[in-house]
Amino acid sequence: MTLVSHDHRFIFLKTQKTAGTALEMALEPFCAPPGHKPKHWTQARVSAHGIIGARGLNVVDDDTAWFGHQPAADIRAALGDNTFDRYTKLTVLRNPFDKVISWFHWKRDKSGKALKHETRDETIAAFRRSLRQVHRGGALTRFAALDWDVCAIDGDLVLDRVLRTETLPYDLWSFAHDRRLDPARLCMEQPKTAARARDTITVPDYYDARSERIVHDAFAWVFEIGDYSRQAADAGRATETLATASAMAVAAE
Repeated sequence: MTLVSHDHRFIFLKTQKTAGTALEMALEPFCAPPGHKPKHWTQARVSAHGIIGARGLNVVDDDTAWFGHQPAADIRAALGDNTFDRYTKLTVLRNPFDKVISWFHWKRDKSGKALKHETRDETIAAFRRSLRQVHRGGALTRFAALDWDVCAIDGDLVLDRVLRTETLPYDLWSFAHDRRLDPARLCMEQPKTAARARDTITVPDYYDARSERIVHDAFAWVFEIGDYSRQAADAGRATETLATASAMAVAAE
């Protein structure tokens, strides 16, 4: 969904496969009247306090509804330039090497092509084959372009604040602290991206030089502003280290 807080002057721009639902549910109470309880599925809600976009299937019920993964240009057009420019725009990014793996498994699960008894090597081979196919067919470019449209207008990024999936608890706490948001109202749930216990293959294992290059080229801007290593070999170690450091930082506060 899209979130707009008039009370705290921020706009949350939701990217794909980045724990965005967990973050939007955490911030949702600051975009609604006191006592509001976030739900996984909801119609769009507009009040003097802010805007909560529709979340879930079959909940966009008119042409003007607010919804998830909405392009920044559409949000600015709906809010007006003055409001859009004054409010802090934030999003959450994820290491593209990890993000593309998540996308691969999501597509397989959705299509019913996931194999329960597939070996480790078969899964890796299927991933690399799929990545080459979506690259040649343009699907990977379109997937990457959706996030670009969420975060940029006329070729320029509009982001004021970037949070990362790997350090989301600390990044969220830091944002809340800076914006003077009441921590008691934060409603942070476990990100869905952390629930893939069945996938015991590490991020670097999925990649060879060719697949690594494909992902880097498609998500070059994410690697740059997210300060992610361009080497898939660094992805697994960096994710684990960042997540541990994030949890420790939050616990120490």
